[in-house]
Amino acid sequence: MPTAGAILDRFLHHAQVIAITGKSYRVKEAPVLNEGKKQRKSSEPPTAGAAS
Repeated sequence: MPTAGAILDRFLHHAQVIAITGKSYRVKEAPVLNEGKKQRKSSEPPTAGAAS
């Protein structure tokens, strides 16, 4: 059974590398998403999500 390294090597052997500059959409949207999570967590009861 081939290892992960061997699989990647075969897959990427003829690949072309494209350098992309600038911030990703995930980095740009992270502050907005984190703010939404904070607001939701503060409105949940203290026991929400706890295992019973």
